[in-house]
Amino acid sequence: MGSTRHTVAVDRSELGQRIAAHIDANHPRLGSRLMKLRWGGLRTVQPDRTTWAGIGAVGVGLGAAARQLLGRRSDGRPRVPVLPAVLAGVLSAWAGIWRVDSARWRRSHVTLVLDLPDDVLEDLLERLSLEGLHVERHDEPRGAGGSSTGLTCRLRDLRRVNAALDELDAAAGQRVAAAGG
Repeated sequence: MGSTRHTVAVDRSELGQRIAAHIDANHPRLGSRLMKLRWGGLRTVQPDRTTWAGIGAVGVGLGAAARQLLGRRSDGRPRVPVLPAVLAGVLSAWAGIWRVDSARWRRSHVTLVLDLPDDVLEDLLERLSLEGLHVERHDEPRGAGGSSTGLTCRLRDLRRVNAALDELDAAAGQRVAAAGG
């Protein structure tokens, strides 16, 4: 009458994959935020211990220099205590690296492989170019899976490109509905 329980050994990588799949399926924004935290918010670089040590060393130097520049009080004590100066320096160094990484990421490009007729793809490219987006046609040579056509755009423009593709899908769905009904 009792329930049967099964004990299954799960290794850490499989457990991690299960947790990641659950987060991706049920909480996509949380997953996006967690991935940003994994590398300290950096998108184009996966820092290792040496990188973090370099950021820390530069930050400590910045904090110490700022502490010296701010001078001393009239009683001879420094204006800024050591710990806040060092923390502010490390945070400043990280913020500088983060801004450079963000700018670098926004300039990088992504390729979208689209299954669209040539005339529809050309109209889409023309419309996106008129909106001020930097998009280019992408053509791969014919291979085992056929040819690969699509477009290439900057990552910062990807949301607008996806919105245009959604509009294109909605318009195609309306045409199919009108032809069928």
